[in-house]
Amino acid sequence: MRLLLILLLPLLISCSQTEGYKVEGRINAESGTIYLRHFRNKMFFTVDSAVINNGRFSFDGRLNRADLYGLTLDTTRFQTWYVWLDNSSINVEIDVADTRNIVVNGSAPQALFEYYQQHRAGFDIDSFIQANPLSPVPLYILYRDYPTGLSADELERSLSFADASMEDLSFVKELRETIASKRRVEPGNAYLDFSVSDLDGIEVRFSDYLGDYLLLEFWASWCGPCRREIPRLRDVYENFKHTGFKVVAVSLDFDASSWINAIESEGLHEWVNVSDLKFWDSRPAQVYGVRHIPSNFLIAPDGTIIGQNLKAEELAEELASLVE
Repeated sequence: MRLLLILLLPLLISCSQTEGYKVEGRINAESGTIYLRHFRNKMFFTVDSAVINNGRFSFDGRLNRADLYGLTLDTTRFQTWYVWLDNSSINVEIDVADTRNIVVNGSAPQALFEYYQQHRAGFDIDSFIQANPLSPVPLYILYRDYPTGLSADELERSLSFADASMEDLSFVKELRETIASKRRVEPGNAYLDFSVSDLDGIEVRFSDYLGDYLLLEFWASWCGPCRREIPRLRDVYENFKHTGFKVVAVSLDFDASSWINAIESEGLHEWVNVSDLKFWDSRPAQVYGVRHIPSNFLIAPDGTIIGQNLKAEELAEELASLVE
């Protein structure tokens, strides 16, 4: 029955299309402004705004294809309600106290996305794409949730199940770049160099720090899993720094003060801290195909990548086998 639902959804998408989209919304806020934002590279960019009048608002327009958007009351914060738009009449209900959920009716791609959210355990992404080759939703899910766990070849295979017309989607283009980057930085390959600014604003080269075992760690002040892992990585660093072991920490922050405060709070002054403050457009992250954080690469003295995405315990075991 579930598979039948998946197979029928593309038909629902095509049948529900109108001349454009019309969003009618209700929110438990009497006044203010709500912003419609388009998703690209893990970020949202404002494309429209509407005045809230007695708890109601509306948007209308036309799309070339269904795509991911977000609604927010504050463009300076991360609080965004996800909504998949297609050229249909869509009703949304928002509770300002619930920063994660939004009730959406009338959007077939939204229904497809919600199906995934409800059945994530043991999910078969390849079958999902095969059943919905003309929908951007499975490809967004592949882009968002699978790059870390799948190899470049596995990601390539999953993409092959989608219709060729999906190639112009922003997140498919980014996924193609990630696949190419993953192939370049697989264990056994040589490191890739980059230049980026340190805490003093001085541009440094990553290669300047080669010569001992080196961990290239990608993180950000706003990343909860990163902050939880950092104390354990700091312990590993303390235990092995006498061997010459170094950590180059690349932050995907966009706010300098948040980055600096996090370094202070976590006690990371002995690490090499660098960032171009470009969030997911970070050049080092693009070079290494990083789409999830925390993410890391262990590099040998000769510049060979010998480990990837190591947890603190795994890193400690690997270093112990290499230097002791």
